[in-house]
Amino acid sequence: MTNTATMKRIWLLAVLLLALALSAIQMSVAYAATPGFSKVFAPDIIGPGSVSTLTFTIDNSAGGVPLDSLAFTDTLPGVVAIADPANASTTCVGGIVTAPDSGGTITFSDGDVGAGE
Repeated sequence: MTNTATMKRIWLLAVLLLALALSAIQMSVAYAATPGFSKVFAPDIIGPGSVSTLTFTIDNSAGGVPLDSLAFTDTLPGVVAIADPANASTTCVGGIVTAPDSGGTITFSDGDVGAGE
């Protein structure tokens, strides 16, 4: 009897290990690559009273899954201020940009980027 009981335990353990291995394989399929993020001033050097355009880019071209609820806050360097009137906009689906006139902080929230975008 001990032999039969031991064999049943070994068989049950093998089935459980196989189920865990299959779970791990299925979970790895949902892996998402980290999106790229960049911030560029154009032109990048300006004098007092001059204007520069600030562009933020979120790059999900390496991502296999869509990203949602993206958000960030950016504080401008101390001598730089948002134009008055501000001219902030976004092309990101669902995204909301807040950039107050003459302010120093830009916020972005609720943005969505599709897989491979």
